[in-house]
Amino acid sequence: MRILIFGTLPAMLFKFHGALIEALVAAGCEVHLAAGGLTRDLEYAPRLARLGARLHDVRLDRNGTNPLADLATLSQIARVIRAVRPDAMLSYTVKPVAYGTLAAWALRVPRKVALVVGLGYAFTDEAGSSPKRRAVRLVMSALYRLAFRAADLVVFQNRDDEREVRALGLLTKRDASAVVDGCGVDLAAFPAQPLPSRPVFLFVGRLLVDKGVREFVTAARTVRARFAAARFVLLGGLDTNPSGISADEVDGWVREGVVEWLGYHEDVAPALREASVFVLPSYREGLPQSAVEALSSAKPIVTTDVPGCRETVVHGENGLIVAARDAVALSTALAELAGAPELRERMARASRDLAERRFDARLVNRQLFVVLGLEAE
Repeated sequence: MRILIFGTLPAMLFKFHGALIEALVAAGCEVHLAAGGLTRDLEYAPRLARLGARLHDVRLDRNGTNPLADLATLSQIARVIRAVRPDAMLSYTVKPVAYGTLAAWALRVPRKVALVVGLGYAFTDEAGSSPKRRAVRLVMSALYRLAFRAADLVVFQNRDDEREVRALGLLTKRDASAVVDGCGVDLAAFPAQPLPSRPVFLFVGRLLVDKGVREFVTAARTVRARFAAARFVLLGGLDTNPSGISADEVDGWVREGVVEWLGYHEDVAPALREASVFVLPSYREGLPQSAVEALSSAKPIVTTDVPGCRETVVHGENGLIVAARDAVALSTALAELAGAPELRERMARASRDLAERRFDARLVNRQLFVVLGLEAE
């Protein structure tokens, strides 16, 4: 069976879908990958090729709004589809879902799967959102509506997103949908790690307002006033997303001494080894891979009561759930864990257990094999 996977960035193909690609190749599938600048990526193209995949370039600006550039994306993915002639196509993130699924429908690809990995920037604010965010949401909704009609199956990473998309009328009763448990995690690559005695709170992710980075920093100020030994660590790069935080703002936090900023690192395992607690105060996620890797590493999780994030915590068992955009609630939760090493140890064991039961990449790959039509349910 010939499979085409279309995403935005080569790094994300490898990090989030490497285990799936490897499993598909092992199952005898001919796997083709398409992404922006894929064959020219000196770091990830060789790694993806070593997994046994065949690589294709597509011009793609994931945050751009130029309609001519988007038409070029549509034209180029259509060219790839004609060349590959896949039996099934899996597209994920907004533009690949929109243009890849529509092109696959027009070219009569037998099975077309749209994977929604979180509704993202445009769907995180309520009625008071900015005009720009409302405009992006309007465009995204129109693209999703068209793509979902063309797809054979729309796959979500949490039930909340599935319900919201149906409530918005982007999916009709006739449109098929399913939910999978994210991308899964290689339990061996992220083994259970002992907790340090010192409270070390780690955030991993792009430095975006919508990831709750400012709430993390505000909570750090409050908690460090009570627990001077506590460390607060940011691991992640700056981003061109409209909610991106500036380098000047981050540098100011570092100069203040409230947080440490490690920048972007592909390998997050060393930082997880040194962490006592993983913190993700995000406003919305699909199913956060960073949190799943922290679960596998046996770290307590503090996150927010929003779609995607709440999937990773059983409140009071392997972590704590707080309200989004609430730095006071976040501070209270982090202070509770800072002063309770025995509680951190108990929650750490529960996190690893949850990773093994639900997020093992082998389990998730079986779910994805079903949605691609490779296995029966």
